[in-house]
Amino acid sequence: MFEGLPKIKRCCGMDLKVICIVLGILELAFLAICASTEFTIYSRHRYESHFESKIWPMFLMIEMYVQYVIYAARAVLTSCLLYGLFTRNLKFLHAYVIVMIFVCIYYFLLSNVMLFTNFDVAIEYFITFFLDSITWLFVHSLHESWKKGDYEKANTATI
Repeated sequence: MFEGLPKIKRCCGMDLKVICIVLGILELAFLAICASTEFTIYSRHRYESHFESKIWPMFLMIEMYVQYVIYAARAVLTSCLLYGLFTRNLKFLHAYVIVMIFVCIYYFLLSNVMLFTNFDVAIEYFITFFLDSITWLFVHSLHESWKKGDYEKANTATI
């Protein structure tokens, strides 16, 4: 599907599979940190009502639930990625590549929108977009390599 996009064969002398595993574990850790931070911020601001309207606390609660759903979906998707890497199942890598395109677009658009309203949140969304894009590039490269069968040739030639 994305055959024309650039691919990486090796990075820093490391195998693509190892890089993807490390990035997947880092992504799970990042998701856990973001979810706990989101919960802490919401629970701290829940009782502080600086605004006279009741709309702001409701908006914060809805945003928190939407973010939790996204974090949970990304955690499941990253777990599927790690499972696909360990079992060498291309279906899980393919699912990750397809879904993460939409996640990257979502965080890119959200970071641009938040740039005008809340700069701190815009930075968080941009970092998320950047990390997801890098991870996507490595997983896409590995997926294409496994699909072509070049992965075995490259690993047997270096041993």
